[in-house]
Amino acid sequence: MNILPQSGKSLLPSLVKVRPMLLLTGFLGAGKTTFLRDMLAHLATREYRADVILNDRENAFIDKETLKGNAADISALTASCVCCDGYEDLVTMILKASESQHDILVIELNGTADPIPLQESFTLLESKFFLRPRWQICVIDARYFRKRRRFNDLESLQLETASHYFISHSSNLTEKEGAELEGAIKTINSGASRTTASLLVDALSQAIASNSWPQWVEYDKMIGLGGWGGRNEKSGPYVYYNDAGKLIRDTSKGKGGSHGPKHEFVITTRDQEHPITRGLPAQWMHSKDECYSHMRGPAEHMTILATGCDTPASQKEGRHEPMLMVLSYGKGRVFHTMLGDNVPGFEGVGFIETFLRGAEWAATGKVTREIPKDFPTKQKSSSRLFKAITD
Repeated sequence: MNILPQSGKSLLPSLVKVRPMLLLTGFLGAGKTTFLRDMLAHLATREYRADVILNDRENAFIDKETLKGNAADISALTASCVCCDGYEDLVTMILKASESQHDILVIELNGTADPIPLQESFTLLESKFFLRPRWQICVIDARYFRKRRRFNDLESLQLETASHYFISHSSNLTEKEGAELEGAIKTINSGASRTTASLLVDALSQAIASNSWPQWVEYDKMIGLGGWGGRNEKSGPYVYYNDAGKLIRDTSKGKGGSHGPKHEFVITTRDQEHPITRGLPAQWMHSKDECYSHMRGPAEHMTILATGCDTPASQKEGRHEPMLMVLSYGKGRVFHTMLGDNVPGFEGVGFIETFLRGAEWAATGKVTREIPKDFPTKQKSSSRLFKAITD
């Protein structure tokens, strides 16, 4: 799709204020810098530019040298710990980075840092940082997890608030040992998703697309509904179905974008005649995922194909949120899915199939795919598990 007007001037705004912030945690020697280097390489293949802040009591400047050429900008904070004596310096660096025009900010914490007070402080400072969403990736060393004696509690704290985790040095684990390690991790944080550098960048790509360019009017017209990034009643109405099946366009004041904990939720097909959803069950269970809610935007030339409900509290409100949408923009066709925030969501057959059908329709206006036999039912989700590369 050509988004350049006849004048040749791009419709893309000069400043993109909404960018993800990643906190990289893990105990000493777990492999954080190795994971960071791998992730930066994958970001580069997508042409994303990252600002990096490194914190280490001794080796921050050494790590900075090894990462040169992999990031747009690298700052080193050494001889301190950012969760205590280095906190003010870190905030200053983040405020500076929040003014950058690069795409992502990554902060590698030192191996003995407790991320919990940092996360709490960052929540209070969100209005100043302009960095969203905020994810925490914990690198777990398979050789030593829960074997650090007096540091076991600290290692647990580093995992407790993580949104994602990566297991390093796992090539020598037996199947039984791997299962036991996964069980121990889930005991501490059942909501975190296992990831790799490649899978994390895939998830970031979607997050950037959903949260991007809140001030870019034409982009909001392309996607219909968006969230976060300062979106509010000026961005457009909340759009959802109520329990009676009526389409609601709510113009009341309020911010755009929220979601509850990851959970399985039922998708309700609203348009069974559209090529993308034709032949799908009237209702089907989506795999464990975040259900975006309270999205708002212009919602022009938009048809909602399917909806889902967020957490039980949202269900009580009678809100059935748009999950699959199609729009027309100029001469172009747009398919917009809200599904697939994390690995379990990506693995869901419902996500996989609707994504493929949506891509085919956007490209050709038709859908030739057959509904697969393993498509989920209303009672049971189904998944095609990815084979994670763990080293």
